[in-house]
Amino acid sequence: MPRRRKSKHTGSLLDTALNEDWKFSLVASGLIFIIAGSIPLLFQGTVLSITALLLQKLGYLLGVMFLGISVIKVIALLLLAKKSNLNYVSNNLRQESRTNLSKEINLEPALETIFNPKISSFRENREWSLKLIQELEWKLFEELCVSLYKENGFKAEATPLGGDGGIDIKLFKGVSNTPLAIVQCKSWSQKVGVKPIREFLGVMKHEGVSHGFYLTTSDFTPEAEYVANQNGIRLANGHKILKMIQKLNQETQNKLYSKIAHGDYKTPTCPSCGVKMQRRKSANREFWGCRYFPKCRQRLKLRSVDIPDKSPNYWQY
Repeated sequence: MPRRRKSKHTGSLLDTALNEDWKFSLVASGLIFIIAGSIPLLFQGTVLSITALLLQKLGYLLGVMFLGISVIKVIALLLLAKKSNLNYVSNNLRQESRTNLSKEINLEPALETIFNPKISSFRENREWSLKLIQELEWKLFEELCVSLYKENGFKAEATPLGGDGGIDIKLFKGVSNTPLAIVQCKSWSQKVGVKPIREFLGVMKHEGVSHGFYLTTSDFTPEAEYVANQNGIRLANGHKILKMIQKLNQETQNKLYSKIAHGDYKTPTCPSCGVKMQRRKSANREFWGCRYFPKCRQRLKLRSVDIPDKSPNYWQY
């Protein structure tokens, strides 16, 4: 069957505006505004002046209509471009995710853990130990201490990131807004000496509190213990903290384990930014540096648990 030949008739101006590019409607709108504005001048002082004014208004309406068509087409083009870009990005991300998953995810260790009876059970992996407490980075160690005080009936509030003024935790009782005691937490490998205890005593006097608690994952020197006992400062080393945990019922211990010892609990948190730090090297030694360097230049020394062959008296946060 032969095709019908297209009519040579170009159609109305409105049909053309709807079918053509937005630029056509914009140009047509401009021309219509110019012509409509000139009509009253052409018939000024004649009997057709009133008719010219009516034609001018109709021309303005027609110009607004063409301008609206142009605006609508521009908006439609922008939305279409945005949607196309989002689809492109989404497809790329989806493809990249599939590629990374196929390369990086290895199910063999997980399956081996499930089906190999020689590997420790889930319950054994959740058991608290002195080694685990000593491996906790400083921020998680503070969170552990806060949780222990809450379990013992205190209202415990950790100080925010940044300069803490020598106070890591404030303890309250009842509805009082005045702290009953203050707490200092040290996730150290070396023993806490007498100097930090005396500094903490100065903070207590400045804050006007008579009770203080000093907690560490390691231990205290005899001199530090003597000064603390003489000034009402209660000390708790890693062994005592472990006993505090073990006094809790098993369900609470498991919840505390899930909260504290999940994921990477060894890498320290930046005291300024609150993000996990990165292990870096200088000319002489390794250290923990902030991920946002050079914007943040915070550094922490490595502990003996980070470098097992180093002396415990050398490395600390």
